[in-house]
Amino acid sequence: MSSLELHYVDKAQGATCNDGSKPAFYYRAGSPRIFLVWLQGGFSCHDQQSCLKRTIDAPQLTSSVGLPAVVQRHGLFADDRESNPIFYNATKVEVHYCSSDSWIGDLAGPAFPEFPTKDRHSFYFQGRRILDAVIDHLPSMRNLLDAELVVLGGCSAGGRGALYNLDRICSWLEEHTGHHRFSCLGVLDAAWWVIPPSGTVLEEAAKLGVAAWNASSTFRHCAASLPPGQSHRCMFAPVLVPHVQTPFFIHEELWDSFQLGMSGLAKHPLTWWPGDWLRAKELHDSIRASTQNVAHPNVAFVAGCRDHCFADTSSFSNVRLLNEPSKVHDFQHVLQSWLLQGPASSLVAAIMGRTA
Repeated sequence: MSSLELHYVDKAQGATCNDGSKPAFYYRAGSPRIFLVWLQGGFSCHDQQSCLKRTIDAPQLTSSVGLPAVVQRHGLFADDRESNPIFYNATKVEVHYCSSDSWIGDLAGPAFPEFPTKDRHSFYFQGRRILDAVIDHLPSMRNLLDAELVVLGGCSAGGRGALYNLDRICSWLEEHTGHHRFSCLGVLDAAWWVIPPSGTVLEEAAKLGVAAWNASSTFRHCAASLPPGQSHRCMFAPVLVPHVQTPFFIHEELWDSFQLGMSGLAKHPLTWWPGDWLRAKELHDSIRASTQNVAHPNVAFVAGCRDHCFADTSSFSNVRLLNEPSKVHDFQHVLQSWLLQGPASSLVAAIMGRTA
């Protein structure tokens, strides 16, 4: 477990939460050589109706007001060297999600002419700007630009947000870093949206979202390969990943509970009818087939649980792949192996006390 303290970005012009409050993040100082920058998740909203419902059902996802001063995190955030040998002493940052736009909103002004709540008159989509503001702010606390390894990641909408911004953020850091051995990588948890053959309600949500959030510029390169008006499909990993240049490690469950829920299958499988099983199997097969196309230098860790995120939870090492009777692989060890073979191998080996 690790305790992270709340901080705000006071001077972040043009970067606010949905309600206009300032960007916030949680922070724990560690080694200046390695940074873990993690984006919180929590789906999104795309029109006045869905955003009004969000402010009522999950107000903490639309504002930075009233956040706890300290949070406890597990998994990749753990301070225990035995359970988390690579990131136990990293400088850890968790960016608060309050923009409802999968971290790609770039809308300068309010999204809606009027927002019908007694204490809120505007609603902003500025997630991309919030991420930039936090990245710009971090050197004032511990110089991010002197790091040797920066890992950008997140869970669910945070994992997808990290994927969507990965090349852009890593390119900027590589251009400005002061370290000649700098590496920037992605660790993406439950970030693999798919479009099954029979379709998904997520595609319509993505289409409405990209338009409402002014987010099409994020997918410029990906969209160039698609027919006009199809840039929203770049929110789905199998479409976007061929255009991503930065190495990444991604986790996805074959029975992803979020995507099952969006298909009307949130209840326990014992209650499913035969038609429900067919839809669930279609999602399962789409995730399995598309993640098999993830190629070197990237890695996909795909397990068969009905679950979603676990990289920042106590389940970090509990979900395992049994490929052969004598070989068991869990998230932590597969990630560790990937990092030891990648561009930051010397640093990772030194942190773990190994010879590179």
